Amino acid sequence: MKLQHIASILNGCLECILFGGVIFGWPSLEYILKHEGYFTYLCNKNSTLAEATTEQCDESYKMFNLVFTIALALSQTILPIGGYVLDRFGTWTHRGVAVLLLTSAATCLALSTVDTSILLFPSMLIFATSGFSILMSNIQLGNLAGKARASIITLLNGSFDSGTFVFLMFKIAHDQGLDWKLMAKAYAVFTILPWISTFILMPRKRFPSSITGDSDIPAYGVFEIRTLLKEIFQSKPTVAEQAEDGNEETNKFEQKMATKTDQVSDEADRDTPEKSLKQCLKSPMFWSGQFYFCILNLRIIFFLGSFSTWLGSFQSDGNVSRLTDIFSILLVLAIFVSPANGLITDGTVYFSEKRGCSKLKSTWNGLFASTFATSLLAVLFSIAVAFKQTYASFVFLVITRSFVYASNTAFVSIAFPSGHFGKLYGINNLIAGISGFLQYGLFSIGIAVDRNFKITNFVMIVMSACTFIHSIIVYRKSRKTA
Repeated sequence: MKLQHIASILNGCLECILFGGVIFGWPSLEYILKHEGYFTYLCNKNSTLAEATTEQCDESYKMFNLVFTIALALSQTILPIGGYVLDRFGTWTHRGVAVLLLTSAATCLALSTVDTSILLFPSMLIFATSGFSILMSNIQLGNLAGKARASIITLLNGSFDSGTFVFLMFKIAHDQGLDWKLMAKAYAVFTILPWISTFILMPRKRFPSSITGDSDIPAYGVFEIRTLLKEIFQSKPTVAEQAEDGNEETNKFEQKMATKTDQVSDEADRDTPEKSLKQCLKSPMFWSGQFYFCILNLRIIFFLGSFSTWLGSFQSDGNVSRLTDIFSILLVLAIFVSPANGLITDGTVYFSEKRGCSKLKSTWNGLFASTFATSLLAVLFSIAVAFKQTYASFVFLVITRSFVYASNTAFVSIAFPSGHFGKLYGINNLIAGISGFLQYGLFSIGIAVDRNFKITNFVMIVMSACTFIHSIIVYRKSRKTA
């Protein structure tokens, strides 16, 4: 693997940490905003904004939960648009829009005040939208890793999960008396970095779907810029330059033919030689995976959205602050946990091939191991939350969340043609986002009749157990595959 390829993967991980999964640091940011008095005017509707109480109430709790619900759910519903832009116009255009949104989100957050608490809605929504788009564009970096593709994809997802780092730093600085808004302004300026890496370390369009060695990877990033500038500013070429250009065109043609051969071979391995987007959407496998992701996504965002309220129901205010810090730190460590899912997938594929199974059958065996382990972790996490096992809940949440998003992304990327990845991944998140709106309804019901979320959490155990259906379907697919 060349230095540029390694730099691209490392940069992708860093981007996902600093700019991708920022929305998942909501518990830390929510703690700051509550202490700053955001939405407290709802607690005393007869007072002016300036006179409103600084104490939080059920109405303000619901509003904070609504901000998170709308941001996460709505951002997922509009991902198909980003997926179409990525597939149709390429990486540079897609990332250009994403980074522009990211800068806008940070600016909007920095400009918000107690009197303009409503600005949290567009800010968090844009943060989530741009974050998912950055992750989507970086997933293709897995193609650079050859047989370790699933491991790199899950590493990127783990980095995305570790995006809680940003708002955790805000909270720690806030607790030390620093102005968190000043950091938000500095962060907005800091978003210039993804612009630079876009044109230096990412392809203008996208990487080939199947790469077996460095020779299969076309020149990209800074080398593409050099080629474009050469085409724009170069005057009439000399005889030597014409010969060099002719050789370059020949190499490009041979590389293009090799890429097409790789794609045909890859599609044949997946048993989907001419599968259209419509055929993918009609596949029962896609919809079992959709059910699996919707349920587990809802389980996770419900816990994150109700975290402060759940914790405050049986912990003192001082403990809530301390435990929020611990929880956020554990979430940052997700980057070290998420690759475990990829190792399970790639390891199962490796051992299946060693036992004489075909490449296709081994791939389905790997996907089964990944989804089964994820469902099992989700059930254990739900049990820990229902019985208020604080530290066990934190640990299981970190592992489960990493596995859920990593296994889902790997499933969509591996089980279906890569030419439809952007659209399928977008549709996958669209449906999950729509179902994610149920989180606010569950939270509101919990506040009204199930204050400690006891009944709700036991229902979540049953829901998580239902996701084993997808693992069973994947297992049956692997048994039927020659």
